[in-house]
Amino acid sequence: AKLDPDKIIITYCHTGHTGAFAASALNILGYEATNMKFGMMGWNNAPELNPKPIFDCNPPDYETEATQ
Repeated sequence: AKLDPDKIIITYCHTGHTGAFAASALNILGYEATNMKFGMMGWNNAPELNPKPIFDCNPPDYETEATQ
């Protein structure tokens, strides 16, 4: 009831997974919502501000069937 239906809502969490579920639920309810990619770990990688291990948003290039 406190969310303004005329504004875009940005959801977030630590890694972005829970924020994505929240954004999906809000979209189903008729709100315009989007999730912050990679959550707070992607937004800020300063170790003094982030007590958990940093999530690497750019994983190494693993070999796939397409690159073999």
